Amino acid sequence: MKKTLLVLTLSILTFTGAFAQAITVTSLSSNPVEVNSNFTVNIDYTTTNANDIIYIGLELKNSDGNWAATIAEAFVNPVGASGTDVSTSAIVNVPSATTPSADLAGGQYYELKVELNAEAWAGWLAGDYPAMTLSAEGTLSIENNELNKLRVYPNPVSDRLSISGIGNKVSDIRIKDLLGKSVYSDINFHSEYIDTSNFLNGIYVLSIKDGSSVRNVKFIKK
Repeated sequence: MKKTLLVLTLSILTFTGAFAQAITVTSLSSNPVEVNSNFTVNIDYTTTNANDIIYIGLELKNSDGNWAATIAEAFVNPVGASGTDVSTSAIVNVPSATTPSADLAGGQYYELKVELNAEAWAGWLAGDYPAMTLSAEGTLSIENNELNKLRVYPNPVSDRLSISGIGNKVSDIRIKDLLGKSVYSDINFHSEYIDTSNFLNGIYVLSIKDGSSVRNVKFIKK
């Protein structure tokens, strides 16, 4: 009898776990994102109820992680389909009055709040909270055809990030993590690669500036 109950209990747990609700941000159309622009959030979720709701909020956080302000919101209401690893997306608009990450004070930062909620907002089911970087309007544009020839490889990179196609006019190369912290800077870059062996694993943004033109390339260190 005890053995039968144990098998039954394990079966119930296995069945329940197979339908556990989950949500993951699979990619962003841009990160950093310019102020006064929009970006697309691509999401995979798992749920048994097609009437559940996805909430997306761009939030300003204090250095201690506490909420300071909600900058922008978007919704997928309802999600429209149930199942495992169902894909959906939403567009978030960043207001023109938003402060860029580089100008925040006191350790504040931006975070994307992506949460799966039960039908009729009956309760939180799952969440994902990636960091976001906001740049000043116009700083991510590409105005120089020479920079369009840029190649950064391999991506993901382990120890050595190769750079080609930048010409002879590039005056400034910088690398920042997704929190906006600078990890590399060279105002007179003449090499063909950057040593990334000491970088922590994660996502970085390589910025190449030539006068008023800027090219940003996201890469992954593994």
